[in-house]
Amino acid sequence: MNIVHPNKSDIGIVGSMPTFFWGEMYANFGYVGVVIPPVFIGILTYWFNVQLFRLSPSPIPIAFFLWFVMHYKDLAITSLSGFIVDFEGVIILFTLAASMFFIGRGSIAYQRHKCE
Repeated sequence: MNIVHPNKSDIGIVGSMPTFFWGEMYANFGYVGVVIPPVFIGILTYWFNVQLFRLSPSPIPIAFFLWFVMHYKDLAITSLSGFIVDFEGVIILFTLAASMFFIGRGSIAYQRHKCE
């Protein structure tokens, strides 16, 4: 607080400046924590992309993909624990699987070939 807003402490306003994902990764793992995790996050995001486009084309997987993109765009402004323990993501993923299971009458239709 003394570095960011030094004049506010004089008038009695005290707060914190929380670190977000990148600051937390640097604090915990140094420069390696800033360089290596984005690669794994990119691989994970691409894997989800491939798996979602293997599902039968319907509005539900497309809506989930849009939610996925909008949800994980905020990764840079969340903490590491918010990304690892993502209850909202698990609930939405379970909802997608359950809805695809019920729509498919007991099976989830997907394509086995590679997505292009």
